[in-house]
This record gives sequence, structure tokens and C-alpha cells, in this order.
Amino acid sequence: MKGSGSRRLTAWTAAALVAVSSGVVWTGSAPAVMAADGAREMPAGALERAAPSHAAMVDRAIRDVVLPRVGAFRARADRLADVTAAWCDGPGASAATAPPADPPAEVVDAFRAAATEWAGIEYLRFGPLRDANRVPRISFWPDPRGVVRRQVAKALADRDADLVADGGIARQSAAVQGLPAIEVLLDAPADVTSDANGYRCRLVAAMAANVAKLAGEVDVGWRSADGWAHRMRTAGPGNAAYHTDAEAAAELLKALLAGLQIVGEQEITPWIDAAQKRRAWAGLPFERSGLSQAYVASAVASLRELHQALRLDAVARKLGADGQSWIVGWLDNAYGTLTRDSAALRLPAVLAAEEAADIDHLRRVKFYSNGLRQIIGRQIAPGANLLIGFNDLDGD
Repeated sequence: MKGSGSRRLTAWTAAALVAVSSGVVWTGSAPAVMAADGAREMPAGALERAAPSHAAMVDRAIRDVVLPRVGAFRARADRLADVTAAWCDGPGASAATAPPADPPAEVVDAFRAAATEWAGIEYLRFGPLRDANRVPRISFWPDPRGVVRRQVAKALADRDADLVADGGIARQSAAVQGLPAIEVLLDAPADVTSDANGYRCRLVAAMAANVAKLAGEVDVGWRSADGWAHRMRTAGPGNAAYHTDAEAAAELLKALLAGLQIVGEQEITPWIDAAQKRRAWAGLPFERSGLSQAYVASAVASLRELHQALRLDAVARKLGADGQSWIVGWLDNAYGTLTRDSAALRLPAVLAAEEAADIDHLRRVKFYSNGLRQIIGRQIAPGANLLIGFNDLDGD
């Protein structure tokens, strides 16, 4: 890491990096964390005493983060579907005439709200979001080959009535079902907005209705009597999904690590690369709409909420009492820095236009998101007696 951000690293941050690189040593079935100089190991019993109740971790995370965030996304998606339908069916629109060419402010605002709210749950890639391939259907991203743009252009050219019929869009490619496809349509050029039968508007409405349907399915999938919240809270021998509370807690912790990986590797890394090469486009989530900064900030806020709900700082405090005092301060500084710097990010197009762009904000977001992944995965998880396996992003 270069620049002024690296010069401001504190002594305990440097110590954290040494500890991260030393990793976790496994002795039999119990974890023990080796000191940076390898001189001693923390007794496994000390780690066991540090662990909060796994059942309590699961309950707090579901109650305080998952259900509120999932419910908020559903509400935003429903709002988008409603205002889009009103755009198509509002004054001046009929079977023979087109609706107003430019999307009303209500539609644009509703889209922005739904897209940024999606950032707060997209990393929960298990259960209802994994079922029915809902993640790419809601948001087909990353999309380095521009599949969404090409398929949306083809749909506009073909003007297939089946696509805008009830449920028709759900039978199409995931690339034309979700929020990125809506983004392309809302930014469509003038020759498309002048179409005489309002096909563009009706295609947006079909996509928005599909996103609202998927969001509703995710919400019900968590909240229903036999839904995912119930499964995670009732782990045990008869539970096909989770045999122990530790397995359920580990699922949530793994989601936290996946979210940090999405931010650091899939969002910030190409952003830095574009800035260093002075490219005005990086393929970021919702970059076309100028929402990339708000998207990352929303993700960071949700990840910090999940970290707090899982009571990982309680584990860190116990590790500190047992000789690793730097962990508590490092975690607090890392999340504080992520929150501040994610609010200050500027789009690649803005950075490319500057003679000497300052990208320290980007570098710090990558540094701390990756550092959190390593410290939580290698130090905190064993301290909470949680075994973390691979997530859906590993090996991609």
C-alpha cells in the first residue's frame, strides 16, 4: 500500500498485519493462536471461554440485521414496481400512445433506493437467496462482458410481447430480469425513449415486478413458519440444514467474510485498477447510474451491523485479555475507516479527469476489508469456536 494512508498506519495496525500473517495453528480438534514471534501458543481453553453462545449469535443476527434488511429490500422493490407501473399507465399513456419518454423522478429515486438496499443483503448467499438462483436474477453482476447491455438492447430491438406479459420476463435469461437491466433501460438513448408503443417503459415495469416478486420470495423464505430464520434458530440433530447452533452461527460468519470479500476484491480492486490506468469506466455495480459509492457504503454499513450482532467484539476483547490486545482497537479502527472512506469514494470517470487523482480512500477500503477478512477468519472465528469453510466466492 502506498500514499499518505500507509504512512498513517499505527503501531498496533502493523502488529495486526504480523499477527494476520502468522495465522491459526490447529492442535487436534481445538484451535490455538500462535504469537507473532512463534514463542508461545494461547491455550485452547482460553478461546473456548471467550466464545459467546452460538444460539444467541444466530438470534441477534437474524433479529437485528437479516430480517430488517431483507424486509427493507422488499419494501424498496415493491415501491419500484408500483411507481414504474404508474409511469406506464399514467396520464398520456394508452395502448396507442407512449408514456412520457423520460422516467419520472419517482421512478429514478425508487430505483436508486432499491439498488443501494440490495447491497445490504446480497452477501447473504445461502438459503432464500441461493434458492431459485435469485442472486443473479436480482442483480446480474459482475458483468465484465457486458451481457446485460447486449441482451437488453436485443430485447428492445425485438419488442417481443411475451417479455412484457405477466411473468414473461422470469422465463428469460437472468441478465434481463433484474436491477442492472432496469438501470440500462432507464439510461436508454433518445431513439429508444421515442418508441411509439411504450415498449421500453413496459419492459422496465416487467423487470421491476419481477424484482419485487423475487424480493417477496426472499422475505417469506426467511420469515415463514418453517423458513430460514426458524431453521437457523432450531439447529439440532433433526434439522437437515444445521445440526448444531455452531453450524448456523458459522453460516452467518461466513456470509460476513463473503461480504468483505465482495467489497475488497470485486468492487474496490477494479476501481483502483481503473484509477491507476486513468480509465473512466471500471464495471462497478450500478456505475452507469452513479450509485457505486452509495452501493459500497450500504454494504459496509450492513456488514458492520452483522459484525456487531454476532458479538465478535466480545470475542476480540477476550482474546485481548489473553495477550492479543491489538485486536479490539484494530477492529474498531478498521470499521470506522471503512465507513468514512466508503463515503468519500469518487467514480472512475471523475478520477480519470483529474491530473493527479487521490485514491487513498480506495486503497484504505481495500486494505481494511481484506484485513478484516483475515483477522476475523483466522483469529476471531477460532476464538468463537466456529469452523469456517469455503464460501461461494472462493476459487472464483
